[in-house]
Amino acid sequence: MSLLHPDAPHVMVAHLLTSREKRLAARHTEFLRRTDVTLVFSRDQERYLREEVGLDEQQARFIYDKVDHRFFAPGAPVGADGYVLSVGREQRDYDTLIDALRPLKVPSVIVPGSTWSHRGLGPMSLPDHVQVRQGLSYPELRRLYQGARVVVVPVQPGTRYAAGVNGILEGMSCGRPVVATDTPGLQGYVEDGVNGRQVPAGDPAALGALIHELWTERDQAEAMGQAGRQTVVHGRTIDHFVDRVAGLMETLV
Repeated sequence: MSLLHPDAPHVMVAHLLTSREKRLAARHTEFLRRTDVTLVFSRDQERYLREEVGLDEQQARFIYDKVDHRFFAPGAPVGADGYVLSVGREQRDYDTLIDALRPLKVPSVIVPGSTWSHRGLGPMSLPDHVQVRQGLSYPELRRLYQGARVVVVPVQPGTRYAAGVNGILEGMSCGRPVVATDTPGLQGYVEDGVNGRQVPAGDPAALGALIHELWTERDQAEAMGQAGRQTVVHGRTIDHFVDRVAGLMETLV
């Protein structure tokens, strides 16, 4: 589009700009400076654009990622059984999660798949109460979210982009309590103790303690799940995202 309409305003929505390849591309082509506005899903990516690339606050802007709240919606009340659920592949720290789950003896499901990521995962040594499922349809995935007592999003330490954001928002949208790793890339998506819990990166003891707390404190977990759903409905839906981008485009034309 920039070649066909070089004088037209250009808005880019980006997930990860701090990889080595994209840093080199930015340095040699200056495509970031030539883009009118770059929207990023992470506060840390926004800081990179402003502090390292040198873009001003009009050129580099954070925007919350989004979820289809009509599809990912709460289901029937979760029964007494339930399970811990963890979904996704990008930058996941399943080793820490498995170490946290091992002594808890609670049923758990890991779905290490992603439509967008093809990163390989190393072999996982699973205790008997943890199972792995793959190749699920979206309705099957939704049912897993709806039946979970706790949704956990473990992310590698220091991750600078919003890896794990889909798991967080889908879990919240289904009204389930979410525990997510506190990383630079996920800053602002979970308000600890309100709409979810944050846990230090790479700390299986802390993660296990939070899972156990939400597993046993059902009222607290349900209230947190409802708060997460409200967070989505009031600001993280596809409708909100489209309105924000469309409003920005109107200011540029």
